[in-house]
Amino acid sequence: SSVYRASAGSDVSDDSTCSSICSSASKPHKSNDSRWEAIQVIRTKEGSLGLSHFRLLKRLGCGDIGSVYLSELSGTKCYFAMKIMDKASLAGRKKLLRAQTEREILQCLDHPFLPTLYTHFETDKFSCLVMEFCPGGDLHTLRQKQPGKYFPEQAAKFYVAEVLLALEYLHMLGIIYRDLKPENVLVREDGHIMLSDFDLSLRCDVSPTLLKSSNPGVDPNQKACLRYDNHMFLSSLFLLQVQEGEEGKEGKGRHGNPGQTAP
Repeated sequence: SSVYRASAGSDVSDDSTCSSICSSASKPHKSNDSRWEAIQVIRTKEGSLGLSHFRLLKRLGCGDIGSVYLSELSGTKCYFAMKIMDKASLAGRKKLLRAQTEREILQCLDHPFLPTLYTHFETDKFSCLVMEFCPGGDLHTLRQKQPGKYFPEQAAKFYVAEVLLALEYLHMLGIIYRDLKPENVLVREDGHIMLSDFDLSLRCDVSPTLLKSSNPGVDPNQKACLRYDNHMFLSSLFLLQVQEGEEGKEGKGRHGNPGQTAP
């Protein structure tokens, strides 16, 4: 493919801002990650990091603005998920802003249940994001492998709790995540989750503590409840998808009875 051919040359160095923003020093949750060190060794030795420094092993999936590949930093046995976006295609479909927003959001994240952006760079044709690889797949695929194709209640609660914590963190940063579904919740090697796909997300200026209310009579405690209810509403919908899948969307419970949901 053109992506694989492009890996042989025409690299443009990674952004200078990336070295300061995407580093273990600014992301303490990943401070002991050996992948940071491997990237920094190459950047120090060669001055920049590009597509030619990676081996693309297989395509993991594709979305509206790009494809994600399992990649290895050559000679290191360090594996990453690399999102590769065709810049001409993005420009032609007027989606450059979406790609830019996703990159900016990923750069500012530091949370156990959200992606780590190790670096980003461009070639003549492609814009590339180098992120954490989750070998456990996604919750939708994992659910299909469960007996009866649904998660036990305790497992569903575990996943939803971690998603809720990730959403809480995003909202504190003024980031609105708009693509919540099991397919976008990846599973790390240790079994914890990672929320993925931020190209539909929005950034806004909000108070990091309370939602604003147009009603001056609403006191701070009620505002806090509104904020809590918003998170719980999203998580309840997600919980239904995790436990029931497509059957739940159609109004059928796991035993085929209309309207029956998980206990």
